[in-house]
Amino acid sequence: MGYLHIMQKYLPEIMEELKKDILKEKDSLRFLGTEEEIDHIIQKQEELVKKYILEFDGEDVLEQCEEFYREIDLPYVIVKSNFDKLKKKVIQRLVDEGSDTELILNVKKYIEKLSNAIAKVYIKKDIQVFKELENSPFVDYVLYKANLDWIKQIAKAIEKDDMSYFPLIPAKNSEFIKYLEYPESIMVCMDANLCSYLEELHDLIFKTAYSFYIFYTKGDYAESYLVEKDFIEQAFKLMKTISELYFITFSDLETNFFNLISFLASSEKRQYVSIIDIQDLKTLNKIYGEEVINHIISELENQINDFLKDKQNRTLFIKGTTANFYMFNTGCSDEDIRNFVDQISKIVNKKFVIDDKEIELKTIIGTLEIEPFSEITGDEVRRILSHLKEEAKKKERKMLLILDKEEKSEILKWINQRYQNVNFIKNSILKRNIELVFQPVINIQTGKVEFVETLVRIINDEGKLIPAGVFIDLVYDLDLIADLDSIVLELLEEKQDIISKITKNVLVNVSYKSLISQKFNKKLKEAVQNLKKINLIFELTEQQLIENISIVDKLRKEVGLKFAVDDFGAGYSSLRTVADLAEKDILGLLKIDGTLIKDIEKKENVKKIIYIISILSKSLNLKAVAESIENRDSLDVLRNVGIHYGQGFYISKPKMIEELLVEVYSEKYKNINGYSQQNF
Repeated sequence: MGYLHIMQKYLPEIMEELKKDILKEKDSLRFLGTEEEIDHIIQKQEELVKKYILEFDGEDVLEQCEEFYREIDLPYVIVKSNFDKLKKKVIQRLVDEGSDTELILNVKKYIEKLSNAIAKVYIKKDIQVFKELENSPFVDYVLYKANLDWIKQIAKAIEKDDMSYFPLIPAKNSEFIKYLEYPESIMVCMDANLCSYLEELHDLIFKTAYSFYIFYTKGDYAESYLVEKDFIEQAFKLMKTISELYFITFSDLETNFFNLISFLASSEKRQYVSIIDIQDLKTLNKIYGEEVINHIISELENQINDFLKDKQNRTLFIKGTTANFYMFNTGCSDEDIRNFVDQISKIVNKKFVIDDKEIELKTIIGTLEIEPFSEITGDEVRRILSHLKEEAKKKERKMLLILDKEEKSEILKWINQRYQNVNFIKNSILKRNIELVFQPVINIQTGKVEFVETLVRIINDEGKLIPAGVFIDLVYDLDLIADLDSIVLELLEEKQDIISKITKNVLVNVSYKSLISQKFNKKLKEAVQNLKKINLIFELTEQQLIENISIVDKLRKEVGLKFAVDDFGAGYSSLRTVADLAEKDILGLLKIDGTLIKDIEKKENVKKIIYIISILSKSLNLKAVAESIENRDSLDVLRNVGIHYGQGFYISKPKMIEELLVEVYSEKYKNINGYSQQNF
């Protein structure tokens, strides 16, 4: 019996069986409409399938089937199940009738062809779900936009049935990975675990998309559909995660902006933070109405964003709560930031015409430079910017940029006034609310920690450590420096066991006032007796050494102390005295002033000076230490000119001794050893 006769004989029976199977799921098909509508869909499907099976090679019927499934909302899982059952029942009847193997295989392929074609229809239908993503409030933000643009390219390739539109790029080369380095992205996922999770999800979705591409280009649409389902699920999961991160960040945007400042302050890049604030806002609101002024502020925000849209890789601009706007910039020079702020100033200081009313805004911009490896916090930056705004008002200036040394000195004085509360300093010293942090001095040839420098911190009421630069002047004014230096000695006694696991050589910044204090000298002699596991080396500036040479000589003889010249090369110099101190074995180190080391790779004459200092130190049997090393290039130059010891934020920030011990045991500093030798 031929194929057509077999199908004419059994197809009504097969279709009736399929209909019963579908009706068993009738309750789950209520979303398709009324019972009559469901029956109509089942009947229409039955007619088309019958026609397709009986025609055998009916391309017209195939197109009709595709059109039918394109228009109904019948889930593909039900359609696929029906066709699998149809294929199984038809083949079974052919086998029962003794049909030859070739016919059976051809019929199998023929039914699979229809199932495959319908899978393609569902692929195109389901890809439309991604249009929902375009309604997100975060659609213009870099991480969300990067993934949305990529997804839209894939959707376009599927809609046009043209895989030349498909974005075939590795995940690591995607816009998303590039955007992760943008300030906005860092703010959104400052948590390293979250950032890693996003990258993993992103990598997974790229792999799934590539699998889809392979199956689709081979014409295996049934398999493509299954992969597409995974792709859609993963994509929505990724976009939901990004949206949640943005939502959390933007629910308290200003706080998170300044958290970003804290997070990035210790990096090796120079950074700038600006406040942009409209003056006399309350008066403007009273005169013109809040609605009008809010409209102008919104327009300003749009204009600034337009100006910054191609600068997002190094700029973050937000609308604030304690000020109208804040801006963060990185990767630029002082000149760049001056030009940048000048452009912003032109945007915000101009006249607006609203309902024939001419409204002139006067806006202040205050900008603060944050130097590499800074310990400043976001809250401190926010206070400084607020102070800059008030200072600009007093001076009647549109812009106040704190970039040069003199301007920064003024800001430091202002910070001191905030922290330098007499009772706070007195109580901190009286109650020993003092902590020590340590910065390693390494052999830059081997990476071995040869010394640690002791740095004092005051613990504030919140448990935070306040750097000495903030309070030390007041300590001198209150004549408490000898007390503070005595506490440092006591703390070194307590910590000597753990210090000795790193090095025996401890550098201590000591005041010349302490050296002439009887109380301190008594404490020093006791400490030297108790400090069995470490050796103290007191740091004094050139001027302090020279002016107190008799005391220094006496301490060397009585307690065996050695000294280091701090800030050598900073301006005050007596090489004869240095030579004499070295000859008497009082001096052990020359610490080269950090202002000479900064950007040394760009200064040929300074390289020569450092080279001369290296020769001088070797000839006097002294060890030369380069301070304030901020980058790898400076480190390489110092190696090449013969300096063997170095410290600075590029190597390590000051840390609690326990943290430092962990880094030493991890051999972190030996990684600094990789460099290329060059002749000087």
